Amino acid sequence: MHTFTKQQRQGGAKYQPRTLVGNWSEEVNLQRSALQEFLQQKQAGALKVDRFQERMRVALAEVEMTKIRDDPYVHFGDVLQLVHVDTGAVLSVDVEDKDPCPGELSCAACASTELRVPLARNTLLIAKYVPSQSTPLDPQWSDDVLHYGQKMRLLANPMAQAEPLDAAGGEQPLALYSRPISVNCAARYSRHQLVAYTWKPTSYDSVWQVCAGQPGTAHSSSSMFWALLLQWQVA
Repeated sequence: MHTFTKQQRQGGAKYQPRTLVGNWSEEVNLQRSALQEFLQQKQAGALKVDRFQERMRVALAEVEMTKIRDDPYVHFGDVLQLVHVDTGAVLSVDVEDKDPCPGELSCAACASTELRVPLARNTLLIAKYVPSQSTPLDPQWSDDVLHYGQKMRLLANPMAQAEPLDAAGGEQPLALYSRPISVNCAARYSRHQLVAYTWKPTSYDSVWQVCAGQPGTAHSSSSMFWALLLQWQVA
């Protein structure tokens, strides 16, 4: 079925294929501008697909778990993983998944059972916690060996932020922290206790203490029992 214009039905001249109708010049210029902008973004690596590929390249860079000294203990500065004993999930960080709340300099912590190979996003560094005022409740050890009862901070591998690996966690250390459930603080999906990474390493929320698990009760009574994936031991 053919549709004819009023001009055609009245016997007027017909449009030819080369006829330009409407704002044809403006539309051609817009198409050229869009193509030129696309080519500029592609050349600069600013396309969404380029940013995603760069994000994956940084996060999934393979890392070797190393230790600073050849002995059977865990040391500050060792590269390690934190693994859930029951599920085998490895704790990871997503530096691009930032908290949108104002003033919250934090990003998401997650766990995966698929990628257990040591990568930039799922390896950690142990940093010593030094309180501003020493108290009997915070015993200090002078060596670099991690002891039971000692407080520490768990820092994300700075390679996850495209920074070189160092014992300090990079120029902007990203520390694992947790907060109890409250009206305005909970995990995003499970609504359980919040666990994430923060760029505020001086906050006491990012201080952890090494405790010995109770045999026979630690695995059965809690699904959040984690262990250091190392072939070494805590002093």
